[in-house]
Amino acid sequence: MQVTPTVSLEIGKKKFFATAEVMLEPEEITNLLEFRLKKHPLIVGLILKMDGVGFHPDHARLLEYSRRLAFAVLTPLA
Repeated sequence: MQVTPTVSLEIGKKKFFATAEVMLEPEEITNLLEFRLKKHPLIVGLILKMDGVGFHPDHARLLEYSRRLAFAVLTPLA
């Protein structure tokens, strides 16, 4: 993804292209997780709980968890 950041996606019958950005910094990942947790508390909380982090983790716990993650942020191309 770092060499060729344009990716093609297929979700159901819908196909589109996006730019992929690799996110490796724990603080950035933590901020994204906190944002997603506020927007979708049930589903993100359940995912975190299933991964052993807990349903309502604090910032420090999310930061510890984020140190072992890498994210790909996909931005659809117009």
